[in-house]
Amino acid sequence: MACKSKKWICQRCNKKFIASAKSKIGIRRFCSRQCANKQRKGTFGFLNKHHSNLTRRKMSEKAKIIHQKKNFGFQIRNEINLGRKHSKETKRKMSDAHKGEKNINWKGGSSFEPYSLEWTEKLREKIRKRDNYTCQICGRIQKKGFLDVHHIDYDKNNCNLNNLVTLCHDCHSDTNYNRKYWKQYFYYKLIKGTIIYQQSEILDGAQVGNNCIIGHNCLIFSGAKIGNNVKLQGNTDVYNEVTLGDWTFIGPSAVFTNDKNPRAKYPKLKYPQYGKWLPTKIKMGATIGANATIVCGNTVGKWAMIGAGAVVTESIPDYAIVAGVPAKIIGWICECGTKLRFVSRICANKGTNVCKYAVCKICKRKYKKIRDKVKEII
Repeated sequence: MACKSKKWICQRCNKKFIASAKSKIGIRRFCSRQCANKQRKGTFGFLNKHHSNLTRRKMSEKAKIIHQKKNFGFQIRNEINLGRKHSKETKRKMSDAHKGEKNINWKGGSSFEPYSLEWTEKLREKIRKRDNYTCQICGRIQKKGFLDVHHIDYDKNNCNLNNLVTLCHDCHSDTNYNRKYWKQYFYYKLIKGTIIYQQSEILDGAQVGNNCIIGHNCLIFSGAKIGNNVKLQGNTDVYNEVTLGDWTFIGPSAVFTNDKNPRAKYPKLKYPQYGKWLPTKIKMGATIGANATIVCGNTVGKWAMIGAGAVVTESIPDYAIVAGVPAKIIGWICECGTKLRFVSRICANKGTNVCKYAVCKICKRKYKKIRDKVKEII
């Protein structure tokens, strides 16, 4: 049987409302829970109750007394509870016990070395003007703002102009950490014109040319050789015995190898009787696609192009386009990157032998093909 509804009057807001006889909201005295809660707070003295002026005055005086007691206790602790003062000799001994290399935060002391007499505001302004008031890391321009001048080798006595560079305040703070990386960064960028992105490292002994771009998260081993104007994309490691010629392009996550039968238990340096590392050579202008794998002991010809994801298991001739697993020749390409189309003609001064010729549609370079070899006609 359905419950019958009745009209009620809220004792809080005097609003008429309809509710069933079994409603639990304030036992049918209030129209909503909000009114019930407000009435309940007012009943217990938490709402609409104000202190008299006399009570407020008493509360204020009591708070002042408590505050004075606290300050007096703090004063007593400072004067009495700290113990006896140390003598000058004791203070000197305590200071010497934590000075220099004895300090737990010692990091070489280069940050606390005094500057040389050549380090003047005139010299710093000269460096800022040379660098066009531009941060050499992030490229921020602050002609009116403040720019720092950084020592590349972290030697404050070396104020040679080639050892100073302009940085913004944020980048200058970053160079205080991972100093080995920043030394390499400025050396290759300012002297060789090579850009090294973060989380990349060049080990001692590696040969890196001029005007190269090395992407993030790359590791170049000490036995690797990289030519000039090379673009090495991210997540690519260049191992020992790997040579990259001038103007080569290495796509992201490309893989080089230097051991055909690797064993963790029998490394080649320790057990030379089991074999040796095999060299891998990438000639001038070659392009290696993303995720391509170059098996060691092979050579990629000049201006050749390796497709993405290909696995190169044998040497690639010049100007060849290869793709697949294993990689196979699928065409020929010009130095400028345009695909070539060869036309058969009878070779001059060679009787009935047939040669193939091609002319690039864009750069108009001429090429000659005999069997699987392509040469540029100069």
